[in-house]
Amino acid sequence: MLSRIIILYFVLLAQLSLAQSLSLVDKYTKETFVYNSVDKWEDGKNMTEAKVDGVIYIKKDNKYYRRYYDRALNAGWFGALPNDDIDDSNAIQEAINYAVSTSQNLVFPFGRYNISKTIFIPQHFSFSMRNMVIDFSNSKLILNKDITLLQSDNWGTKLDSKFTTGMTIENFEIISEIGNLNSYAIKIQDYHQGTKLQNVSSFYSKNLLHSVNNYYLELYNINSLLNSKLREGKRFKFEGYHGLNKFTKLVAGNSDICFSFENGLLAALNLETLSVEGCNTGIYFNSELAGVTIRSSYFENFKVALNFENYSNATVLEGNYFNFLNDDNVYLLEYKGLPLNNIKFGFGNAYIGTKFKNFIKNKDNLYGEGVIFELPKVTNDIMNNLNQNKGKNNKIIQAN
Repeated sequence: MLSRIIILYFVLLAQLSLAQSLSLVDKYTKETFVYNSVDKWEDGKNMTEAKVDGVIYIKKDNKYYRRYYDRALNAGWFGALPNDDIDDSNAIQEAINYAVSTSQNLVFPFGRYNISKTIFIPQHFSFSMRNMVIDFSNSKLILNKDITLLQSDNWGTKLDSKFTTGMTIENFEIISEIGNLNSYAIKIQDYHQGTKLQNVSSFYSKNLLHSVNNYYLELYNINSLLNSKLREGKRFKFEGYHGLNKFTKLVAGNSDICFSFENGLLAALNLETLSVEGCNTGIYFNSELAGVTIRSSYFENFKVALNFENYSNATVLEGNYFNFLNDDNVYLLEYKGLPLNNIKFGFGNAYIGTKFKNFIKNKDNLYGEGVIFELPKVTNDIMNNLNQNKGKNNKIIQAN
């Protein structure tokens, strides 16, 4: 009698377990997944019909189930599959929407994705500074229209009405099937603490990145060489307030302007290991500067390396390489004469291929500290050239 009771108990337990879970095959990746019965969504609130997405959450026999997985979200589960002729735009959008809404890492299988419309990146905000990553796994994102590829979903709205924290977008190449692109490939707005864009490349974008009102933002290893002999586009355009930003290993070849900072305030901005080559203007500042550092960067084949059109409060350049290519018609510096222009070129900068006649393009008066050039010991001829062309209130300091 006791043995029958024990057997009946385990039979009932097995039936109960089966009722609490399902085993289903993913229609895209063909993986088999267990779905466990749940009554709460990711946010801890009760499940509802509206929260059923058909991928992670399903409903069967009036019960809600959640897919079990112990790794990052796979974009393939949402239908974003590489290396076919299908337009992946909608599937990519669905995968990103879910990942951002649940603060989960999202990984795209490596390959080629066809995109015909802009992918909107929802704002990701977490009071606890929870982080998430959208990783394209070095995939090629192929555009067949001249459109923006990735854009903040609050683009053009009131600044900081919504903003993003703790999001990293990484590892992709932008490909065009229609030649060089005029539209900005990436538009981001209100990216703040813990946000990062890294490991991006493009050979087709005249205008690669448009950034508006971003602080605590990090840009790293973004490479853009235009497939053209012409110098076209503002490759990196920054508008509005940018504070506590760090931009490292950015390449902007064959541009009209490599890096353009327009309006707003730049505060505690660190520009490091930039490649500024094949351009009319290397770095253009029409923003007010407060604590901007440019270091360990490479300037070559430019018309004007640096242009300052607004107030500068403590801008320092150190450890940079400037190659004038023995061309007397190119210049290190152009500026607008203002009461405050505090710009310092430190001893660690290298100036190659110049007779020092073409340091400053204009001679507008400066009323503040002016521009300070710290140089190693130079010949009398070079010193005479500098003194004749340095502009009013600028200073030259030689090493002993």
